[in-house]
Amino acid sequence: MVTIQTNKDNTHIILSPNRSIEWKAIKYWLLIISLPALIIAIDWLIMGLWMILPFVGIELGLLSYFMYRICYKNYYQQYIDINKNSVTVTAGIHPPLQQQLFTRPDCYLS
Repeated sequence: MVTIQTNKDNTHIILSPNRSIEWKAIKYWLLIISLPALIIAIDWLIMGLWMILPFVGIELGLLSYFMYRICYKNYYQQYIDINKNSVTVTAGIHPPLQQQLFTRPDCYLS
């Protein structure tokens, strides 16, 4: 997604990926997926097959971890500030962000 803000002497461009789902919705989805799996695992535990429970825990733990990593990477953004003398490109998720500064005469659009 591209967001452009223009002032008199400055242009600010934000480039970010299109997120189809937010972290709060992923947590609800994980809860909906986890409840039936845990209910089935507890039923097996009551019947005496306790060895099912650790595998369900590993499965849900890995699913949660990978969903978190995917959602975290979707917050990567690039900020481009263009003014009379320079072009600044900043990229990252949280501080510290990677920043590059270019002089305006050295930059061109290809």
